Amino acid sequence: MKKLSVLATLAVAIMFLGSRATPAHALCIHLANFCDTVQLSNDVIEGGHMFGKWDWMCVGVGTSVSGTKSAKITVGTRPVYGGYTFPYTTDFVFSKATKLFELVATDGNSTFFLRSGEPWTNSGGSCGLAGPHPRFSGPSTVGR
Repeated sequence: MKKLSVLATLAVAIMFLGSRATPAHALCIHLANFCDTVQLSNDVIEGGHMFGKWDWMCVGVGTSVSGTKSAKITVGTRPVYGGYTFPYTTDFVFSKATKLFELVATDGNSTFFLRSGEPWTNSGGSCGLAGPHPRFSGPSTVGR
């Protein structure tokens, strides 16, 4: 019975989170030299945890990210799009003080920088993850 209760609670939580395609108080991060965008919830829960989506292919479709918000915003994921899984697990580290970001990756054996010291800006609201981003130019941060 206890197991059924836990499963029911998880199902309700997934239904609630899944119904929020765009967070009510979204924050859109624009990567200045790249076409990617990162849309994050501004609804920070206990401990500074937040969620969102990273449009890593620059096609208007985001892969889920999860992270924390404090002096720096840190979010991580293993991006997937159209059946293609990026070979590395990644972490963005956005410095609010310098407005520079790092994109760190791992293959499970070592950690390395995909990008470092790159500028970013942000705006309130959705990144518009309903289609390609013609207003953002440049390559993707992961070079695809």
